[in-house]
Amino acid sequence: MFQKKKDLYGWLLLMVILAMGAGAAAGFVSSQYSRSNLPNQEVDLNSFNNPNLIISDAKKVVVNQDLKVLETYNAAQASFVGIFKRLPDNSKSKKLAYYDLDQSLATGFILSSDGWLVLNASQTDLEKLDLSEANLPAFVAVTYDKKEYKLDQLIYEKAEPWIFVHLQAASNLPVRKLLDTRSLQMGQSLLLISPKGAVMPTFLVDKVWPNLVRSSDQSAERLVLADALSNDFKKAFVFNLGGDLVALSDDNKELILAGNLDLGWQRLMKDKASRAPYLGLYYLDLDRIKLSANSINYGALVYPNEKGLIFDPESPAAKSGLKSGDIILRLEGQELRGGFGLSEALAEHKAGDVITLSYRRDGQDQDVDIKLGERK
Repeated sequence: MFQKKKDLYGWLLLMVILAMGAGAAAGFVSSQYSRSNLPNQEVDLNSFNNPNLIISDAKKVVVNQDLKVLETYNAAQASFVGIFKRLPDNSKSKKLAYYDLDQSLATGFILSSDGWLVLNASQTDLEKLDLSEANLPAFVAVTYDKKEYKLDQLIYEKAEPWIFVHLQAASNLPVRKLLDTRSLQMGQSLLLISPKGAVMPTFLVDKVWPNLVRSSDQSAERLVLADALSNDFKKAFVFNLGGDLVALSDDNKELILAGNLDLGWQRLMKDKASRAPYLGLYYLDLDRIKLSANSINYGALVYPNEKGLIFDPESPAAKSGLKSGDIILRLEGQELRGGFGLSEALAEHKAGDVITLSYRRDGQDQDVDIKLGERK
């Protein structure tokens, strides 16, 4: 009996050893096959929308995301400029004089290598700070690398939300791209950076147009983020993880799109004044609706707003001869489609420009020339 048990144990031990050896051999062959036959790629989370997806090596994905956030933050910091009240000349005093870089009166974002900035400040803030063209010598700008500049120009328009200032004798400043909102994708990762340096990663949930009837003179597009903004992120800057500026938030935590800022900036560079154009027309964007009795699927359908107006009284549009039901197909020959609507096309022009609108009325195509006014 004992001998039989002994023989049985021997056979069992041999089988265990053989099984372990076979398992080790299979694992080795499998790993070699994977290395030689499967592509070595990182997972792009934005390309998947599958709740059942299992990510191998999830820790690596998280680490890579964290590194990208840190890289974006560091790159953005170099684009910020603090605005301070100039310190008095205390060369004969023993009292220490300094600028606290975390306590700036306003923060500027660099737009050009020769010193143009856009401020995260409102026109009301300018009045409170007594920051005016005449009082520029009372202020100083300090860059991320602690270089000090005088301010020599201040430009803004009452109808626009942005304020531009210029640094005297600046050169070779780092410049980040202003992102066209049309290139943003749903689910895209974004990073908010407050004036005090607070950081909030989030992502884009939606792009919406709150009102069906749009004004030719205002961009109605709004970005919806995954996270509500706290008061810490008033006047914050929003970046994608490529380091491009996407938007700025105002006192009400509404996002001012960088694409619209870019158009105002381009007008400033052309004319040294940001004179916003004014047409005064209301319309439906046929890119976003389908009319049952109309075969045209793009353009701007002249249509009354909630007050029953198709034009502002005495506006350039009111004097143009356009009528309710006309479909504006092109502005200066460019079709109004693919997210490039009437208000977006109009924003590329300035007050005083004469534009040609091509429209369809009763099946007939016509053109009309209109001189744009200035938005007040």
